[in-house]
Amino acid sequence: MRVLLALSLSATLLAVGAPATADESAVAYDVIDLGTLGGTASFALGVNARGEVVGTSRTTTGTRPQYAFSWRGGALRQLDQLPGSTFSRAFAVNSRGQAVGEAFTPSPERSRAVRWDADGRIEDLGTLGDATGAVANDLNTRGRVVGTSGGHAVVWGAAGAQAVGSLSDAPGATSRGNAINEPGAVAGTAQTDVLSASGQRVSHAFVATPHSGGYTLTDLGSLGGEAAYSTAFGLNDRGDAVGESVPAPGGSTYRATLWVDGRTVDLGTVAGLRHSRADDVNDRRQAVGHASGFYNFPTIDGVAVLWEHGQAVDLNTRIPAASGWVLRHAQSISNRGEIAGYGTRDGQTRAYLLRPRS
Repeated sequence: MRVLLALSLSATLLAVGAPATADESAVAYDVIDLGTLGGTASFALGVNARGEVVGTSRTTTGTRPQYAFSWRGGALRQLDQLPGSTFSRAFAVNSRGQAVGEAFTPSPERSRAVRWDADGRIEDLGTLGDATGAVANDLNTRGRVVGTSGGHAVVWGAAGAQAVGSLSDAPGATSRGNAINEPGAVAGTAQTDVLSASGQRVSHAFVATPHSGGYTLTDLGSLGGEAAYSTAFGLNDRGDAVGESVPAPGGSTYRATLWVDGRTVDLGTVAGLRHSRADDVNDRRQAVGHASGFYNFPTIDGVAVLWEHGQAVDLNTRIPAASGWVLRHAQSISNRGEIAGYGTRDGQTRAYLLRPRS
């Protein structure tokens, strides 16, 4: 079954203008080291259509302070902070230069959903109802922001925070908003009415379509059926979603997943690594993420992955062999094919931008 899906995925990609031969698809990349804010680690987390990058960087040799940054025109700069905050991250940036993410407030420390304007000025977006914390994960060009507050997927618009809804009507059912596209659809994960063997509600990836009264949620399912976990991290303007899914109920292996044209596709892995995860997808249906032996710890043994033309590609094979880089995670991809992420260089974790050579 997986072979048939892979062939179908390849055909779908070719139909939207992707190269028709393996040689044409083997694009090489130049690696740009984005630097740090003075510390020993930086992480690129989002890239927009103009090649501007946002992320987070340490400012010393310690783990704190760590602040959100913007990279534009070859220059890295620290974004504004909430008063007293020593930790912030920018997850996404739109083509207007606006960015969103989270900043932690002190005493007590809580995550707050924030937005930065193109000049780096910060705005606290608030929370849903009486919730004490929130995080903003993505935004579109119109400035609509998606994230999570009080255990619920939320969209921030002109009227403030609005709950997206859930796949279950059960009291306390939770959801999380991870991505929003230009038409305003939202992708994420939400608890369902299905119970696992341990009695916990199983969460599935969803896409929520906006309408005048709110959102209509569609359960995207998982590779392992209704009793297996899945989540969507990325969503393009065509409505295709990517994320990760467990191939079997109760399983402990996670595989990068594409939801396209009503199908759930296992994107596979590279180098025999057990786990894989897709974090973003562009309108050409190129997806990026990582594969690793340790789940959700790409900095240990992960490799950055590009999925295109029905194939999983280790991005380390697409950069100069003598670059000194080990690309660990590819976090974001633009419609121009530029990729932002982080890897290891000279013993440090560093943010990078990959630019296609052709």
